[in-house]
Amino acid sequence: MIATMEVRNLRATDRFPLPETFPHGWNFDKDWIWVAVEDDTVAGAILAGPMHGIVLIQVVYIRPKFGFVLLRLFRTFLRDCARRGFHAYMGYVNIAKPEQKKLLRIAVRAKGIAFTDPMLCFGGALKDALRW
Repeated sequence: MIATMEVRNLRATDRFPLPETFPHGWNFDKDWIWVAVEDDTVAGAILAGPMHGIVLIQVVYIRPKFGFVLLRLFRTFLRDCARRGFHAYMGYVNIAKPEQKKLLRIAVRAKGIAFTDPMLCFGGALKDALRW
C-alpha cells in the first residue's frame, strides 16, 4: 500500500482536500498544503504557512485507516520547509484526535517542545468581522 503513496504539495489542478473543515471560497495557497495521495485519493494532509520566520502547522488530517502516512507526510513537510529556508515549525493539535496526538508524539521524539497550556483556535472571514 505505501509503495504507491505520493507525498507532495497540492497542485494547481487539485481540489482543496478538507472542504468540510473550512468554509467554501477561502483562498488557500496550494504551495503550503502537503498531501499524501494514494490512487488519486488524499489519505492525509498538512495545511501550513509561513509566520514570523517559522512555519505554522494549521491543520493535520489523516483519513481513517491511513495513520501510517503521518510520519512520511510530516518528514516531507519538514524537508520542504528546510529547503525553503525555514529553521523552525510550530503547530496546534487536538489530542482527542488520534492522528494529531500521534503527530505530537512524533514531534516530541524529534526534539520538539510541547506547550501544554490549553488553547482554542478561532478565525473567520474578514468581511464579516469588518461589518461588526
